[in-house]
Amino acid sequence: MKRKISTLLTFLILSLLIIPSSLAHDDQAKHDADLMCVFWGDDKVSLSSEEKIAFKIIANAAAITIDQYSLNPNGRIKEGTFNEIQEGLKYFGLPELSINFNDIDLNIKVSNDGKNISPNTHRLYTHLGWNYKKHPNNDFWKKRKHVLIDSVNRLLFNSKKIFSWFPWASDVVYPPSEQCDAFCAIIYYVHIIGDHIAGDTADKLKNIEPLIHYTSMDTPGIIVELKEQLQIVFQEQKNSYTFFELDQKLSDLTISIEKNCDILGFIDTAEKCKKNQEHAEQLLQILSKHLPTLLKNESFFKSRFK
Repeated sequence: MKRKISTLLTFLILSLLIIPSSLAHDDQAKHDADLMCVFWGDDKVSLSSEEKIAFKIIANAAAITIDQYSLNPNGRIKEGTFNEIQEGLKYFGLPELSINFNDIDLNIKVSNDGKNISPNTHRLYTHLGWNYKKHPNNDFWKKRKHVLIDSVNRLLFNSKKIFSWFPWASDVVYPPSEQCDAFCAIIYYVHIIGDHIAGDTADKLKNIEPLIHYTSMDTPGIIVELKEQLQIVFQEQKNSYTFFELDQKLSDLTISIEKNCDILGFIDTAEKCKKNQEHAEQLLQILSKHLPTLLKNESFFKSRFK
């Protein structure tokens, strides 16, 4: 009991040391609020102390996977956030992530052009799509994805299985399932949607996957990606009315955006940015209305969040 209390105190202290990112939503708290809305329909939902820790593990893993970068090799930005993930996993008696912070720190050593990573250029490595194949450093992106995938897999998909508490063995015996990967993709896209909502200037919309396909088949668009991943996560609920309505709303929004394609094209004016923000807000609202109902019926989710 003393050890668990000590771990909890360490976790709370680390929470106060998180350094916010400099682009997109103004700070991680806004991304976390978006994710809470998608999980529960409300960013003010009342969670138990353990549910708060579990959610923070997921939110921090998303922040590291998508937004972490250091302006120089010694910056080690968000290392405290990474450590908080490890402390949270330990709190639940789960193995820490096997990857080292040095291996996932996005800095000049990872850069393909030998230049320091900046608020805009870091997105080339992390914001172009969950399954995007043409990042400047694809091997690095695979490592970054596993911060989120392995955190979610430990916490939601195999936390109560035999061997799940053994380091290394957990990943070998219980590798992430297709459903786990797809759920992580949804978490990823909630974050990118938040970046679109914050994109009130063209500069803030550079190097992120668009809401729908515009000019390159390498980036099919967030809505297309979401529809594919939702089919995997909610395989057993695809015939439900809630899923049908969700899918229809996403299709309707796509049509609405497509009607503006001739106007939008590349989003490079204040007017286009505003329209894109409105569409992104609508997309987040659609997810926040339907996913909570679907998630509460999924065993992986309700086993951790009552």
